[in-house]
Parts: sequence; structure tokens; C-alpha cells
Amino acid sequence: MARYKQNWIFIFVFFSIFGLLFYIYEAETYTYLCESESNAPACYLLSKKYESSGELSKSDRYLHVACDKKYDRACEIIKNEIKK
Repeated sequence: MARYKQNWIFIFVFFSIFGLLFYIYEAETYTYLCESESNAPACYLLSKKYESSGELSKSDRYLHVACDKKYDRACEIIKNEIKK
């Protein structure tokens, strides 16, 4: 088999495995980044993930954590919910 074909197969397999692992551990990754690393965008993404899965109490919690960490988009959403 030609060397370039082996390289492309390796790249495809590597990114497939990496993508699968991220898909499986996405919530755990965002939780770690939000709680341990104080990453406000991760808190916001975690909020959106829980909102789409129907866990609204967790979604609201992480949305407020993102706002507390000065993430403007999260604060805007909270302000819009209060106005309604």
C-alpha cells in the first residue's frame, strides 16, 4: 500500500477515535472545565447541553454560574428571562 494511503488511514482513524471519545465524555469535559478551571464558556455550553436534554434545573444552575463568571451571553439570557 502506498505511503500516502497509510497516512490518510492513520489520520482518519485517529480523528475518528478522538471524536468518539469527545462525544462520549463531552459533559464530563465541560463539567471539569467549568468547575475546576473556572471556564465560563464551558459553563454556558454545559447549560445548553442540559437544556437540550430536558434537565432544566441543571441548565439553570450552570447558566447562573456562567453569568457569575462574567460571561455576557449567559447574563443576557438571564436578563431576558426575567423580563418575560
